[in-house]
Amino acid sequence: MTKNKNQISSVKVSQSTDSTAYSSLYDNYAPVLYGVIFRIVKDQATAERLLEKTILKIWKTRAAHDAKKLAFSTWMINIARNFATFEATDNKKDSSGTSGILELVMTRGLNIKEAAGCLRISLKEAVARLRQELKQRSSFKIG
Repeated sequence: MTKNKNQISSVKVSQSTDSTAYSSLYDNYAPVLYGVIFRIVKDQATAERLLEKTILKIWKTRAAHDAKKLAFSTWMINIARNFATFEATDNKKDSSGTSGILELVMTRGLNIKEAAGCLRISLKEAVARLRQELKQRSSFKIG
């Protein structure tokens, strides 16, 4: 019964625009999201900062969540894990000192096409760079 109640509140949160829904989102999910983030970054201040970024990203992109594909809680945990993993790699800049495409997608919330526009590269080049950056990070072990 609790699961159904959480699913219903998740749907309400994903469709609502009022501050009560935002508070409900924070109150119900912040402890779990913080735990996910903290286990990866192992630093309280960083985990708190990333939690705030995670909650804001969830709130801003909640309409994009597709309940048919992924549970709301799983979707949120994936966002939290992505922010934390990216932070843990401590590799937000490429060798030229400019923002990498992964940073634009993960921390600024841009889609691949928008990130390509920011970097003034073709979509094909953006996809290739994103794949390369993801490959470099895939060898990163979270311990």
